[in-house]
Amino acid sequence: MKTSKTIFLIAAILLAVPSYAARTSKKSASESMNSLGADKDILKKVRSYKSRHKVRVVQKRAVDRDLRLELGINYGAYSGGSAYTNTTGLGGLIDFHITPKWSLGVRYTKFDNSLNSEGQEIFDRNSGLVLADEVNSTNLPSVDRPLEAQYAVLSWYPLYGKLNFFDSAVAQFDIYTLIGGGQVKLDSGSSSAMIYGGGLGVWLSNHFSTRLEVNYQTYKDQLQQDPREQDMLTVMLSLGWLI
Repeated sequence: MKTSKTIFLIAAILLAVPSYAARTSKKSASESMNSLGADKDILKKVRSYKSRHKVRVVQKRAVDRDLRLELGINYGAYSGGSAYTNTTGLGGLIDFHITPKWSLGVRYTKFDNSLNSEGQEIFDRNSGLVLADEVNSTNLPSVDRPLEAQYAVLSWYPLYGKLNFFDSAVAQFDIYTLIGGGQVKLDSGSSSAMIYGGGLGVWLSNHFSTRLEVNYQTYKDQLQQDPREQDMLTVMLSLGWLI
């Protein structure tokens, strides 16, 4: 009987020791983690550590534009130019994408001109639709309308990203700048011209593209043998196809 009690006591001690050791170890680990902030040596080492490597995550372009041709049509509204006309333009573009960052292209625009309210009033008066004594009959608006324009342009696409369309599709976009030169055909003849601008190109698929472009065009018109500098600001929307 005494022997069985001894065996029972030894078994109870053996079972209790691992449980106590586990609780002690768990408590020590918890206390150790909580006290890390108070360890001045560890804090000094962490603060003095400086990584020499910088990691940048850049998503791959969704649309390949290496050595690809883009054809498009565009429509633009113009501000500036003749003070007596409202001008819009319908045209086309061809861009050869050398790389995703650089392209060479041409732009063509056919202009449509209509008299604004001020120009129409002066012409109406001169035509006798308004009493002739209200205005000098020689006071006609000087208009040298732009008829068409052609430009060669260089475009640079420094920034790009992706757009999420209402969680239904993802499209790539590029922000770009352009510069170019060409000719504008006017009522009086042709004039050399320059174009500067930039825009947003959105590549909806591997073949379909859209552009929202703002550019600034300068040229000289000819009024009564006196050249005059003209400036036009254009807001243009384009639809294109990548080959």
